[in-house]
Amino acid sequence: MVRLLPAVPVLSLLSSSMIIAPVVSHEAYATKVPNGRNVEGVKAIGHTNVNGGGIRNAFGRAFYDAGHAWTKELCMADSDRDGQTNGEELGDPCCEWTVESAKDPLWTSGVSNPGDDASTSNETMWPAYECSSTTTSSSQEASASMSSSANDSSNSTSTASAAFSGVTISGMAGLLTLLVAFAA
Repeated sequence: MVRLLPAVPVLSLLSSSMIIAPVVSHEAYATKVPNGRNVEGVKAIGHTNVNGGGIRNAFGRAFYDAGHAWTKELCMADSDRDGQTNGEELGDPCCEWTVESAKDPLWTSGVSNPGDDASTSNETMWPAYECSSTTTSSSQEASASMSSSANDSSNSTSTASAAFSGVTISGMAGLLTLLVAFAA
């Protein structure tokens, strides 16, 4: 019993990290996409559970596959196949928003969840916009150009499904620490 006392602070730290990690993780990702914090009623647009954690939706898998970055390809895709590109749903139809820019997306209200096909943005609320020739303002054009990519990713097992989450790794570290403590 005396041998376990030095392990108590370590176990406490690991246990608290398992509780804290899932709470703050979606907050960090929400800042990596335009309007990630502005989708009404949704705290984690990349998960089937709107409060975060658990299974990723199609947008969450695509975001993971894009290296947790807002890329032009991710922006132009229609992850949930609702007829609106991810960029249109998140107020960045021209795919110009970046994390580094201080510029707001074209619109910040009336955005929708790009991972939920039942959630679409109200197009009548969109301001008039014109994208440069390298981007498109038409959902249908972007959807058509990305359809083979979307079909491929939905029909195959996403690497996101096979990857260990931070919570899983924290839990495994906690169990390993317990085993080491009891073995000592």
